[in-house]
Amino acid sequence: MYMKKEKKIALLGCGYWGQNIVRVIYELNLTLENKVCLLLYDKNINKAKELSERFNFSISKDFNEILSDKEVTAVIIATPSSTHYNIALDALENNKDVFVEKPITLSSKEAEKLIHIAESRKKILMAGHIFRFHQGILELKKRIELGEFGQIFFLYGFKFGMAIPKEDAGVNLTLAVNDFDIFCFLLNTTFPESILAHKGTFIRKYNEKDIGLEDIINVSLTFPNNVQGYFIESWLVPVYGRKRELIVVGSKKTAMLDYLVPNEITFYDFYIKNAPSESKEEFILIQENPSKIIFEFQEPLKMEIEHFLNCIDSRKEPITSGKIAYNAIKMCEMANKSAIEGRKIICKEELTST
Repeated sequence: MYMKKEKKIALLGCGYWGQNIVRVIYELNLTLENKVCLLLYDKNINKAKELSERFNFSISKDFNEILSDKEVTAVIIATPSSTHYNIALDALENNKDVFVEKPITLSSKEAEKLIHIAESRKKILMAGHIFRFHQGILELKKRIELGEFGQIFFLYGFKFGMAIPKEDAGVNLTLAVNDFDIFCFLLNTTFPESILAHKGTFIRKYNEKDIGLEDIINVSLTFPNNVQGYFIESWLVPVYGRKRELIVVGSKKTAMLDYLVPNEITFYDFYIKNAPSESKEEFILIQENPSKIIFEFQEPLKMEIEHFLNCIDSRKEPITSGKIAYNAIKMCEMANKSAIEGRKIICKEELTST
């Protein structure tokens, strides 16, 4: 009987998120016909050794050996954000397919270069925009497209928590990058029409690369048909614990998704309509009891990594391609420019000028 050859893939970075990826690949290997032979690498060799002992994967002590090993056909990059570009560039230039956690790079110019190299070498370049694999987001998108919300008025998102700020990227590239992508995904558009942002920096007040290590960012977006988007992100808010929510408000219905409860959405059939002509009031409020839909839980990270493995086999462009990542980073840059210059950025003008 013909047996498919194992995929030999290197995981670069065995920190918090890298550990989750290792676990997911271990679990996928329990059911996959085409197993993944995972090679673990981290500058801190003890982190790689610990994961190797837990999940029975091999380790490598030399990044250059991984690059030169022709049996390693792909790499997964889960290192600090500031290292993503150089590692991905090295991997692509050594003919590896690449999955890189978001942000794929710290600038749109770097992302553009990775896209060009991946295309010229016919390599897969996938970004870790995990929320495109979140069942709640997919359910909301389906219902928006079916017209259940009526006219979409606005989307509102927030992510709060208390954490030590990262050394190489602020909340814009760390958290807001997700909402830029999610909002455009839900509204089936590439960019909003305009971006207005305000940000504040309190902990890491100076950075020589001027990449904006903000601790809070507040963003307003305008989309076609006067649809509005608003979100606020901060890692200095301990009040709510860890809070991650998205609200979609339409003319017929409102929905609330708690990202931390990934298999449940709450719907509110509350809306306002014109009052009958005989009424003294101009409008009346229609409201019904909130309802919840619960669906089967599927871990977004597992779906994301499985999609990458499928793309390696099929050679199809990933759902979260380098182009999707470029768009998200470009919006982060526009938000940063808006905050610095204190004005609304018209996306079309900004895209035309670059």
